[in-house]
Amino acid sequence: MHFLLSLLFVVVNIALAMFLAYLFKWVLFNPKPKKFLGWHIPLTPGFIVKKRDQIFAKIYDALQDYLYQAENPGLRRGYLYEWEEQVRLRALEQVSFIDKVPLLPASFKRKIKNAFANSARNTVSFIFRRTVPQLLEKFQVEHKLEQLDAKISNDVIYGYFQQYIYKPLLIAAAVAGLLIGIINMVLYLILV
Repeated sequence: MHFLLSLLFVVVNIALAMFLAYLFKWVLFNPKPKKFLGWHIPLTPGFIVKKRDQIFAKIYDALQDYLYQAENPGLRRGYLYEWEEQVRLRALEQVSFIDKVPLLPASFKRKIKNAFANSARNTVSFIFRRTVPQLLEKFQVEHKLEQLDAKISNDVIYGYFQQYIYKPLLIAAAVAGLLIGIINMVLYLILV
């Protein structure tokens, strides 16, 4: 009778390990937010479902923000303006040797430095605000992002997860549950 009762340890440990593997899959791939008695169940929707949607939303937002800033050169805020100003300030630092020229009037020095800095800023502005958007349009980056979004769907990720992670995880969980169950069974039989 004690032996039959001790076999229950093996069954319970295998079932617990398999349940934990299933719970791991559910936490990652649960597609919709769940509620129980009006309370939101934590970790729903699944981690991978939520993160995938967030990543693609951030990519689309970054692309739209870049294109908006590129179309509006008069904006005095945004990262394109900051990059252009950094280039302008660095160019001013590079031509600071003009201040050491003794016979040149200060107004000419300032005009030369500003002309050089503005030239560098305009070059960078041309690249960021005209060339890059033209390349984005030429290579159809937005269309390719939509294709990538469709190719990396939750179903594709779930298929790879099933094939390469979940099945080996179930096997490992079953083996671990079996070994822990056998150890528990032996300890139970020794102690009883």
